[in-house]
Amino acid sequence: MGAQYGGKRAAKWGGIASLLVAARGEVGIIYTVVHSGKAIGNAVAYTVGASIVPLILVIAGVRLLQGKGRVSGSIAALLLVFDLAFRPWGSMTLLETSASIISLALLIVLLNGVRGSFAVHASEKRVREVFD
Repeated sequence: MGAQYGGKRAAKWGGIASLLVAARGEVGIIYTVVHSGKAIGNAVAYTVGASIVPLILVIAGVRLLQGKGRVSGSIAALLLVFDLAFRPWGSMTLLETSASIISLALLIVLLNGVRGSFAVHASEKRVREVFD
């Protein structure tokens, strides 16, 4: 029971981290569209295309909040790893470095949430085996 409780709590925090990363992404998209000066058709196309990753992160966040986001949480963590891996680490300003450190911290919490989701799944499976 303790593993299940701890796993659900970790998964909940992983879901919150995933939702925070999605919100940060959407704010960045909105800022980019507002300040780009593009035509409305191009801006809408950019917004729809760029919103796919935050949508995946929202789905993973909701699933992790339910304690069931093993696959979607893993995909969200992989997307965040790719985001961090392909940043220009050598030529970053202080603001970009701070944002990267925050993203790294959120990735750690998200990975812990995925681990918690796996723990919940494993403990529920063991409980079913014992009581069936």
